Amino acid sequence: MNNDVEHFKNKYRATVSQGRMRYTIPTRGSMYPYDLSDTYFETTIKTEYSVQIDMSQRDFDHLVHMQNNFYDIIDRRGPCEIVEDYERQLRIRRDNPSVRIAYEKYLNLLGIVDSHYD
Repeated sequence: MNNDVEHFKNKYRATVSQGRMRYTIPTRGSMYPYDLSDTYFETTIKTEYSVQIDMSQRDFDHLVHMQNNFYDIIDRRGPCEIVEDYERQLRIRRDNPSVRIAYEKYLNLLGIVDSHYD
């Protein structure tokens, strides 16, 4: 599994395994190349297994809350403005060593305090 999945598992104390269900997913269709007047589309079906995630109700509720908060912010500000703010903050930290050091101390302190909320 990749690092993102491992991070998810650690953050939410979750176990991830292959599920019992299978899903059929149509792949993007393409027009039949020999008869352009017809609206016939050639599609192929791909089958993939589900993923089963076991986690505490509290962590699940937190995850749902974070997702809702994320979409609320995107609806209010728009994705471009969020990216612009993030890039501006990166430039400020890069160009000002004292801001970068203070930000790193903030992240360390946040990590210490966050560990008490588990």
